[in-house]
Amino acid sequence: MTLLDLVQSRTLTSTGMTKEDVKTLIYADDKVLHDPFKYDGMSVLVNKLHEFKLRQQSNPRLLLVVDTDYDTDGVMSAGVLAAALSVFNINFRVYIPSMADGYGLNPKAVREMKTLYEVNGFVVDTILTADNGTNAIAGVEEANNLGISVLVTDHHLGGNNYAQADVIVNPNKLMPDGTDEPYPFKGNAGASVAWKAMTAYAMRYDEESLPLIRDLIVFAGIANVADVMPILDENHYMVKEAVNEIKRLVAIGDMYTSNENPYPDIKNTKYKQYNAVFHGLYDLITLIQKSKDDKKIANNKKPSKLNVDDMIGWYLSPMINAPRRIHATCHEAMVGLLAISPEVRHAQITTMIDMNDRKSELRDSVTTELDWRDLMEHDANVLFVNAPHGISGLIAGRVAGDTGKACMVFSMDTNLPKKIYDDNEFDGRYDKDSLIIGASARSTNAQPLNVIMARIQEIR
Repeated sequence: MTLLDLVQSRTLTSTGMTKEDVKTLIYADDKVLHDPFKYDGMSVLVNKLHEFKLRQQSNPRLLLVVDTDYDTDGVMSAGVLAAALSVFNINFRVYIPSMADGYGLNPKAVREMKTLYEVNGFVVDTILTADNGTNAIAGVEEANNLGISVLVTDHHLGGNNYAQADVIVNPNKLMPDGTDEPYPFKGNAGASVAWKAMTAYAMRYDEESLPLIRDLIVFAGIANVADVMPILDENHYMVKEAVNEIKRLVAIGDMYTSNENPYPDIKNTKYKQYNAVFHGLYDLITLIQKSKDDKKIANNKKPSKLNVDDMIGWYLSPMINAPRRIHATCHEAMVGLLAISPEVRHAQITTMIDMNDRKSELRDSVTTELDWRDLMEHDANVLFVNAPHGISGLIAGRVAGDTGKACMVFSMDTNLPKKIYDDNEFDGRYDKDSLIIGASARSTNAQPLNVIMARIQEIR
């Protein structure tokens, strides 16, 4: 049995697919993509976006603000929306969220948008979310009270109480009668939903731009991998197209020396912001490769090409996530992808690379002090650690991965020398009304997160 035969056999066994199903998946073309107007609310969303464009044409001081998540999916969503909106000639700003404010659109973020962008006569008129917003009840209420419309694209579902946005496009929401949302595939990442929304807008209002919007599929594919979405159905095609684009960018990089300008061969349209996201992706890939080569050379080793098939999961996604793990915002990742200036992009990406190394150091400073024999004896593990919030997920992942048991990590970054707190060390030392503790978890099929949380609530 060849390796291909073995992979196909295991695929058939584990998924229940037939050989014909697997063949169809492997050789799928863009016909596998579902009509974006099958999403409930998509027609309303693109109409409202176009209504905003018409208002903005009458009053150029009106602004649309893009609000995404702070992880890789959120950054890819920002890339999709920034590129597409520039093609549609809609003036916008991209808001950079913070983990310190919690997940999703919140009242503080809405007020900050007004402070940041309502200068020189500009007025925030509409917020367009991606990868968040469905359950942002307080944030949307704040926007509504301030006369700001909110259009939500998302794939998360944190409960059945939905924000009172103008429209919510989310394949995982429930309809008012309790039935499932009608979109036929539920596994899209946030950037995929955003890309389908921009595709829908082009289909209805700007057909000439469809080829440009279609090429943004690379960011949807990257998000599907980074957010660990099922690589099935249309997601598989998006990922395949993303890998093909990454291969193209790597090939372009191989053709140019360090003092030549490769950008016209990457994207060279009349839309600078559209071009910039592709240039930013190219810079991420080439500078990650350079950093790996430099380290090998410094250790008297021969540089080697990174595996393109591993590029998203092993290199791009961890690098893009590094800034928010270190200081709770995705600022460097956003600017590294979106900035029009190559010099600005390069500076931010170089900082991200350093942050990625620092991220691993912070994780290891905790995991090296853990009693692994004790961890293996527990049915699950709850830890209290001295680390930034963004590092807690890396620690939880390491513990869960090495023990095979669920793990929840509560974290608080202090100047104390110890890295592992006792489970009652926060009691009495801090004011409970001002104490903020970060937390991340990695669960298993036998130990889902909601059960873990219920048990912690019961004990403490």
